[in-house]
Amino acid sequence: MELIQFISFFVLCFIISIACISIYEIRKLRIITYNIKHRKLPKEFNGYKLILLSDLHNCFYNVDKIIDTIKDEKPNGVIISGDLLVYGNNYRDNNLKSLDMVKEISKYSDVYFAPGNHEMGYMVKKNQEWLDYEKYLLDAENDNIYYLDNKSLEITLGSSNINIYGLHLTDGYYKRFIKKELTKSVMDKLLGECNNDIFNILIAHNPDYFDDYKVWGADLVLSGHNHGGLLKLPLIGGVISPRLRLFPKYDYGQFRIEDSILILSGGLGAHSLKIRVNNKPELVIINFIK
Repeated sequence: MELIQFISFFVLCFIISIACISIYEIRKLRIITYNIKHRKLPKEFNGYKLILLSDLHNCFYNVDKIIDTIKDEKPNGVIISGDLLVYGNNYRDNNLKSLDMVKEISKYSDVYFAPGNHEMGYMVKKNQEWLDYEKYLLDAENDNIYYLDNKSLEITLGSSNINIYGLHLTDGYYKRFIKKELTKSVMDKLLGECNNDIFNILIAHNPDYFDDYKVWGADLVLSGHNHGGLLKLPLIGGVISPRLRLFPKYDYGQFRIEDSILILSGGLGAHSLKIRVNNKPELVIINFIK
């Protein structure tokens, strides 16, 4: 009986500790910078700067810090790689409130927004909440907010250009325990064939398909979704992904397959199990160098 009581007490203390650390850490913003050099980057894009935001999930604790950082850094563009909101009942007010942040950011920078699996949940329903959300994103008056739902655009500096794509994968590519095959032909159907003569940025919420994004032709992939693995262990990294995969291959940070680069944000928020241990919310600065 004493052993059972001791184990119960230990488990309770562990849970309380995790909760306290998470409550503290989710209110702290970490800023991390990556310098990206690539043979296909035109010289005109030397010094080009992007800021990557992902997985806010209506956690508004650090919004003022995010806005201030964007104002100070003066990026050429802000990338939102999905899950700005939370899918589910009773989130309407906060979901629409999350767009206030996008509106504020758009005063200081172009914004490129691609959907994650939480936006996808509302898309499938096509309820009034999503229609209101989508209307804002597509509103012609907000012409420096680019909603890339399996769409692309060209960014031009001087006589050179690069492409930026926003990928929207269907629900089957987010299933727990099962990894659905993603072929080049599927990618071509969603986004069109990739022009390999140009530097191509792909905003893709789910990083687990980095190998397939590379085959399609992405030179730089910007992702989120895995929340840094929720809990980071020294020398090991993230512990578990939203797909309930232990020690996910892609948890956070920079990865490379040959010439293709993945920048994976640890995310800005949390939902359901709001656990972040040794894993502060993260704003990512990306500098292009030639």
